[in-house]
Amino acid sequence: LWVGMDYGFVHPAVVVAQEDLNTMQVRVLWEYMGNEVMLEDFIRDVQRRIARKFPGHDTEWYVDPHGRARNAQTGKSDPDLTRDCGITPIFRDAEVKVGLSVIATLL
Repeated sequence: LWVGMDYGFVHPAVVVAQEDLNTMQVRVLWEYMGNEVMLEDFIRDVQRRIARKFPGHDTEWYVDPHGRARNAQTGKSDPDLTRDCGITPIFRDAEVKVGLSVIATLL
């Protein structure tokens, strides 16, 4: 399963998707949005929900690369906090224009 996560305190969000290799389609299986929640609490909540909804499935977590800035109080970035929850976040450095161009092409 692919887990896509957008960091944020106000509304962190996650979507779980799976590729159907027969039809070459990506199917969104579940989505979830938090509300004013600390990132580690949100991630652990999502991990529990995924384990309950999709038992035994492996996951790959794709995250927003712009969460790399370190928090002034904790000294950790959002990917660091993701790693602290036992997840290896997958992301690629890219400028916003590049990402928008990719999305526009896919639409």
